[in-house]
Order: sequence, then structure tokens, then C-alpha cells
Amino acid sequence: MAPKDSLAQFLLNLTPTQALALTKYSAVPDEFLSELVDSVPPGTYNLDFTVHIKCTLKKGLDYERTPTSNIPLLPALALMAKHAGLTRSEQAITILFDILQKSMEYSNSGDKAKELLLAETGVMEAMERIKAYAETLPKVKTRGHVSKHYLVELVDQKDVAESNPQQQRGNGGKK
Repeated sequence: MAPKDSLAQFLLNLTPTQALALTKYSAVPDEFLSELVDSVPPGTYNLDFTVHIKCTLKKGLDYERTPTSNIPLLPALALMAKHAGLTRSEQAITILFDILQKSMEYSNSGDKAKELLLAETGVMEAMERIKAYAETLPKVKTRGHVSKHYLVELVDQKDVAESNPQQQRGNGGKK
């Protein structure tokens, strides 16, 4: 049986709540994920262990909300350049590069500088109009929020050889 088929069969044996708890969320809190990924060297690991999971899962009611607009940056810049009369040329590319570079600097400069720039250019006023426009759009149905709290206990762990391609070459995992 292919791994995808065995996973599907496994999920069929669970209640929908159990499947949601296991498939949508990790029992490892997000704040540990980066550290865990960094602590495992590249390689292939065959693991065989059993855990006991106790989980409190809470699902809120579905609700309607006003659709929000995530304005795509690059098309917005292209339209701004087009409306400003810029055509594809080295000068236009230089201007757009300069704009992108300065926007990255504004991103790191603090809220006051950004707020001032957005206010003096009319971007804030345009965003307020976009928000008002979005309020007139039909509401969209949104699934209720799902939260969870896990208690995970290691029940059984078997010693299984780890296969690390770098270590197999005899260099101790060093390049």
C-alpha cells in the first residue's frame, strides 16, 4: 500500500475531530519548530515511536465577514508607473529599483516615517476609500476559529538506526 493510501486509511479510522487535531495542527508549539529543524542535521531518519496525545480542541462558529483586499505590490507598482507615463526603459527600471530600495528602508525606519510618507502622498486616503468600498461588497463566509491544547506523552521508543548521508561518507557530518 502506498504511503498516501495508508495515511488515507488511517484517517478513515479516526473521528473527524481526531483527524482535525492530527492533520491541521502540530503537537509541537510553533515557537520550538525553528530550533528543532535547526537541530536535526540533513539526512534520512527512520523513526518508530508511540505517543499518547490528549488534546482539547475548540472550534468556533462559522461567521460572515467583510472581504478584505490584499493589494498585490507588483501590479500596483506597474499600474502606478503606467499612469505616471513611465514606459519600459532603463530610466524607468532605475526609478522603480530606487522606489523598491527606499520602500525597504522605510520598512525598517519606524512607523512615524511610514505614516508621514503615506499621508503626504495620499496613499492613506486611498486606502480608506478601499476599506469603504470593501464594506459594500457581499460578506464572505468564514470557518470558525480552531484552537487546541496538547498534552503529549512518549509511550514507547525503539532504537532505530539513523541514516545521515554526510556521516556515511566518514566525515562526521562536516563538509
